[in-house]
Amino acid sequence: MYRYVKISFCLVVMIVFSICFLYSAHSFQQDSFIHQKPMSGIVGEDLELALTMLVDESVMSASIFFRAYGSTHYEEIHMETQNRNWQGIIPGSQLSSSGLEYYIVLTTNDGGWLATPTDAPNKSPHFVLIHPGKESQVFLDTKENNLLISADILILSPEFEELVLSEELVIALSFFNAPNIDTNSVQMKIDGEDYSSQTEVSDGIISLVPGTIKPGTHRIQVQMKTKQGLIIEPIEWKFRVAKTGIDLRSEIDFDGDLSVRQSAEYLGGYSKDVSGINGKMNIGLPWVKSRNSFRITSRESEFQQSQNRFSGKIELGDYLHIHFGDFNPRLSSFLLDGKRVRGLGIDLQLPSFRFQFVQGELNRPVQWSGKVDGGYQLVANKSSINSTGHITYFMDRTGYTFRQAINAFRLSFDFNSKFLFGIHFLKAKDEISSVEKEFSHQAGLNVDTTIAGLSESGIPVGEYTYSQFLDSVTLGGHSISFSDKNWGGKNPVDNLVFGFDIGSTFDNRNLKFDFSWNMSLSNKNIWDGAMTLTEMDTTLDDSLDGLIMGEIDTSSIPFDPSSVEDYIIINPYMTPLLPIDY
Repeated sequence: MYRYVKISFCLVVMIVFSICFLYSAHSFQQDSFIHQKPMSGIVGEDLELALTMLVDESVMSASIFFRAYGSTHYEEIHMETQNRNWQGIIPGSQLSSSGLEYYIVLTTNDGGWLATPTDAPNKSPHFVLIHPGKESQVFLDTKENNLLISADILILSPEFEELVLSEELVIALSFFNAPNIDTNSVQMKIDGEDYSSQTEVSDGIISLVPGTIKPGTHRIQVQMKTKQGLIIEPIEWKFRVAKTGIDLRSEIDFDGDLSVRQSAEYLGGYSKDVSGINGKMNIGLPWVKSRNSFRITSRESEFQQSQNRFSGKIELGDYLHIHFGDFNPRLSSFLLDGKRVRGLGIDLQLPSFRFQFVQGELNRPVQWSGKVDGGYQLVANKSSINSTGHITYFMDRTGYTFRQAINAFRLSFDFNSKFLFGIHFLKAKDEISSVEKEFSHQAGLNVDTTIAGLSESGIPVGEYTYSQFLDSVTLGGHSISFSDKNWGGKNPVDNLVFGFDIGSTFDNRNLKFDFSWNMSLSNKNIWDGAMTLTEMDTTLDDSLDGLIMGEIDTSSIPFDPSSVEDYIIINPYMTPLLPIDY
C-alpha cells in the first residue's frame, strides 16, 4: 500500500488549493469494473490478467499493453470475453526478471474508453514483480562444468520478436554495466551458425552485421565468460526478417467481429423496439495498425444528434496516433475531457514532447424536430392586419440546431517528469449558414384561433404543411413576414478558451504540484456579428463620446473588435465584454 498526495492549484475564476490522500492496494476498482493485479510472476510461465465488469457497460474490445520494466515500447495482446469477464494471457516467454509494466484499455461501443490505471496509464502503468525462472543451462563448448552466473547485459537490437529488413539488420548488445566480461570469450550464433569471427567487441558494445539473412524467424545466442573464467548465462532471443517490400499475405494481421442486437423497451405505457449492429475491424502491419469500429442503431434520426458511431484509429508505434470519425479526445478538463467529436484527431507523443490536435464538429446541423410547429411557427402577437384587411403573418423558425465546429490543440513538455508545462487553445462556434431558413415545404405548422381570428378572410384554423400555408396566403392576397435572423429557437454561440499549466512531481510521483490558468470568452448570441469600436461606443452608452460605458477610452484599445471576428465575435452578448479589462 502506498500513499499518493496530489496538490492542485487552478486559476479560472478563483484560485483553489486542495490536498488529498489516496490509498491503493492490489485491487483496482472503478464504477464500471474491478481488476485484481497479480502479486508476481515467473519467467517462462504464462501470466493471466483478468477484469470483471460491474455494470452492463457496452464494451467492444479490451487490450493489454505490456513491456519489460525499463523498456520504451509496449506490446499489445487482445483480451477474450465471457459474460462480464475479460481475460488475457501474457506469454511466459515475454516476461523478464527486470519486472513487468502493463495497463488495460477497454473500448466502448460509443467510442469512449476505460482504463486501469485511470490516470495516464501509459505513463504510470501497473508494475508486477517477475521472478527468474528455471532455464536450461547451456554451456560453451568446453569440458568445464561450472555454475552459470548472471550479468547485466542489455539487448540493443533487434528487440524480441522485432521485424526488420535483412539489409538493415544490426545485432548489438551492451555490457557497459558488466565490465568484468572477457571480450575474447564472446561467441555469437544465429540459428546455431557461428558468427564469432565477424563479431566486434569494443567500448562495452557487442555488434554484428551478419549480411543477408533469409526472411523468417531466427534465433540469436550469445555466450561469454568473465575474466576469471566463470561462464555467464547465455543470452537468447528471437527476431524476424521481412521480405523486401511488404508481403501482405505473411505480414498483415487482421481480426474483427460483427454482432446484432435487438431489444424491446417499455416505458410509461409505451413500447419501442430497438435494433443495432456493432462491428469492428483491426488491420495491422508490424509498424502500423488500423483499428476501426462502427455502431448502426434504429435510434438514428435526422431530427436529433447522430446516434450512429463510426470510429477509426491509425497507430504508428507508440508515437503517433491518428483518429478519424467519432472519438473522445482528452486535452484538458477546461477544454475537452472525453466529449465526443466527429472529425480528425492527431496525437504525437515523444519522450519529452506531446502535441494533440482536434478538428471537427461537436454538433451536426438539425433542421427541425419532425413535429407540428417543430420547424415553422406562426407568432400571433407579431402578426397584424391593416385597415384594408391585408394580413401579414409573422413566421418564425424553431426546432433547429446549428452545426458547431471545433478546433483545439494542446502542446505540452515533460522534462524528466520533474517539470511539466503545457499550453492549450479551443475555438468552438455555431455555423449560422448550416440551418436553412426554408428547409422543407412538407413541415407542418398550426393555425390557431388567435391567428385565424385576425380576420374572417384569413386562413381557417387547422394544421397545414408549409407549402399549403403559402398557397393559402397567396390565394387570400395576404403576405408573410419571415426574418433572416434572430429566430425564436436557439441563438448561435461562439466560444474561445486558452490557457496554460505547469506542474512538478516529487517523492517518486507521490507528491504532485499543478498550476493552471485559463480564460474563456463566451458569446451567447452572434446573430448580428461583431461590433466595431464605434458601435461599441454608441451601443453601450448611446453617445459617440469616445468612451465605452463612460469609462474606457476607445483610443486605448489597440484593435478594432471586428478585426478579430475569425477568432471571437465581440458584441454586447460576449462575457466578459471587455477582456482587456477582465
